Amino acid sequence: MADKAKRRNSTYVPRPTGWWRDLLRRLRVENDGRRGGRPPAAKTDAPAGLGSLPRRPANFTGRRDQLAQLLEQLEPSFEPDSDKPTLTTIAGMGGVGKTTLAVEAAHQAASRGWFPGDVLFAYLKENASGDNSDVGSVLDRFLRDVGIKVKDVPPDDEGKIALWHAHLRKRAAEQQPVLIVLDNIHEPKLARELRPDPPHRMVVTSRQTLSTLPARPLPLKPFTSSEALELLDVTLRTAQPSDDRISVHHNDATELAELCGHLPLALHIVSALLRDEPDRPLADQVAELAEARTRLDVLAYDDEQGRPLAVRAAFDVSYRRLPPEVARTFRLLSCTPGADMSTQAISALLDRPTPSARRVVAALLRAHLLEKHPGERWAMHDLVRIFSVEQGTVCAEQDERKAATERLFKYYLTVAEAAQAHLDPAGIKTSTSTAPGLFATGAEALAWLEQERSVLVAVAVTAAPLGQHDISYLLARVLVTFLQLRRHLDDWVLVAKIACTLSTQLGDLALCIDDVANLGVALGNKGEHAEALKTLEYAARGFTALRQPAGAAGTVIERSSVLCRMGNHQEALEAAQEAQRMLEHLDDERRMALAKHAEGLALRHLGQAANALDAHTAGEKSFDRTGNPRGTAVSMNSRGIALRHQGKLQEALAVHRAAAEAMAQLEDPQGQAVALHGMGQVYLLMEEYDQAVEALSYVHHVMAENEDPVLAASAIYHRGMAHQGLGNWDAALHDFDLAVANFREIGDNSRVEAVQSQRGATLARQAMVQFQQGAFLEDHQRSGEAAAAFEQAARQAQESADTFRELDDTEREAAMLAFHEESLTRARRAALPAERTDRPTTGRM
Repeated sequence: MADKAKRRNSTYVPRPTGWWRDLLRRLRVENDGRRGGRPPAAKTDAPAGLGSLPRRPANFTGRRDQLAQLLEQLEPSFEPDSDKPTLTTIAGMGGVGKTTLAVEAAHQAASRGWFPGDVLFAYLKENASGDNSDVGSVLDRFLRDVGIKVKDVPPDDEGKIALWHAHLRKRAAEQQPVLIVLDNIHEPKLARELRPDPPHRMVVTSRQTLSTLPARPLPLKPFTSSEALELLDVTLRTAQPSDDRISVHHNDATELAELCGHLPLALHIVSALLRDEPDRPLADQVAELAEARTRLDVLAYDDEQGRPLAVRAAFDVSYRRLPPEVARTFRLLSCTPGADMSTQAISALLDRPTPSARRVVAALLRAHLLEKHPGERWAMHDLVRIFSVEQGTVCAEQDERKAATERLFKYYLTVAEAAQAHLDPAGIKTSTSTAPGLFATGAEALAWLEQERSVLVAVAVTAAPLGQHDISYLLARVLVTFLQLRRHLDDWVLVAKIACTLSTQLGDLALCIDDVANLGVALGNKGEHAEALKTLEYAARGFTALRQPAGAAGTVIERSSVLCRMGNHQEALEAAQEAQRMLEHLDDERRMALAKHAEGLALRHLGQAANALDAHTAGEKSFDRTGNPRGTAVSMNSRGIALRHQGKLQEALAVHRAAAEAMAQLEDPQGQAVALHGMGQVYLLMEEYDQAVEALSYVHHVMAENEDPVLAASAIYHRGMAHQGLGNWDAALHDFDLAVANFREIGDNSRVEAVQSQRGATLARQAMVQFQQGAFLEDHQRSGEAAAAFEQAARQAQESADTFRELDDTEREAAMLAFHEESLTRARRAALPAERTDRPTTGRM
């Protein structure tokens, strides 16, 4: 070759061994790079010996735990009986970063010297039929890459496989481990044929779960919020170090990451868009992504190498591999307006038996187009759901999407009514009810309603715009009892407004007035008092016009309840008594019981405990006669409060306990918590602080879990009082601080001041105890400890004074400042002997 070059007046420089092979590898990698759907790689040259491995990912962030797990798995073991699998499978949805993790781990493993034998990488492209599991073509490449001449490669697959494993055995004998990375496999066959024995390692990435392989699985999910923000920040700062949009505009950045579903591919695309416009506010990018219908259009970009990055394309690859029935299910699953679905709901949607429906959704789970949540529930990633809606819209007619949606909505209405029947047997009935006995107990019914609440409310909202007005209206009415019982106030007001709108459109005046009255009750419970009174007054006039005096009396009872919550107790009493007069000649003991209960509440707040006790007792008896055990238990608990206000603590405790037991039998944890709250307050008055702490802790737990912030805050405040009684100062202060935060959040400023006052008093008592301890220690010649105790007393006194200053309580502030000074004086005096002791002696020895 050198002689030929000389004759042509040229020069020839011999290439080092392996140079041509590495060049061929790099050309193949460059060709693979045009396949699309990958984040941009770093522009550094690949390390020696890694010619077939893509360049190291640029700005690798997140995945710290997964990277550590993968590297632990990759470390070669030369022990013949090692039980560590040689194969690791990285599976996850399209765009989740499987390739990026595998390539980063391969580079790190190679840099540690773990694989001197070679690092081989192959991206498996699909052929025209969608198959990419051709063992022969992959081995042709790998065998050439490891230096085997083409003429020595057998023509058949079996021969190639045998030669491949012979080469791996040779490398193992030479203690030269090899790492193989197969990217984007569909079926386990290829990995099974190529899987090496120790000490070699193989990493496989796939959009499909490959559970039949003898491998260590490493499932990948989208980033956490913090990982997503880190990726955005690092990527922008790499392009422009002064780009601080992510750190400065944290809320916008968080929303941007959420709109990307924390999916790495989507985040890379958004980063590229933001790099192109360094002066573009994040809020603008958020606004562009906010519209779900066009979000996937925005999430597309061509990188600097001309490779297309597109979230839609990434999902389409997985979608096109689905069998027809599974693909149809994928399209129909986006019919639900909720965040997730149960297997039973999917069965109704597909009109298939539950086992058959479950097999189909399990196939989508394996394809990582569906996620499984606890309780046999299934959900789509937000961006996958948008893709599903797109495909479902295109195929709506062939999928019979409208009929499937109707089946799903009817399922929710039917089961909701069956559940509601356990809560209120006399409640709403619909002509679609065909599922009696679905729930064995009220607890099962409540659990189902709670689990499906967000979906049920979403169905009530969306059914009417889709033309299913009857389902929307009936479901809105069916949900009232549950939402009222569990105090889901926002949802209650929402469905009440839906019912009002639809009954008005129906032109049924009687239904409309009934729905308006329910809306007034919901608004009153939510604290929108002025609007509630206006709505109830409108309903009262409607009932009167319809000559329905019982309905009119019911609105007056509810007006009494609203007035009582507003603190207008005299007006509330008058309204309750007016309702009783309206009901005197009507055979409606249920409403009479409610009126008596409302009267008792007003009387109790007016300080008329004896009269309140009589009213609650009468209401309790009326509820009992009407067969309303929940009403009986509520009135019983109110009777316990009236007894407590009279100072009859033992009687009050017994009544509260009986009410709690009744609520437990009704499987109503919130009602039980209300009764236990009463017990906790009685225990406080009886100075049985341990029992108070136990009862009130349960109340706080239940009410915080069930979104009743008022009672949760009250429970934590009274628990702080119990801790104070036990001398648990730190626990008391913790509870008071938590109660203040809760009362501030709900806007109850009067209770904020009351709790703050108690907090200041607790700090004062704590300071006094510390002061007394300091005096005791000083008397016993323990000067150093005494000084520390006095200093602690001074700090607590200062904090107490600061608390009273916030309350404009100048008298107690002045007292605590004086106590603060006295504590400091005693601390200095106690410290003097210790200081003298520390001085060096100057006398003779």
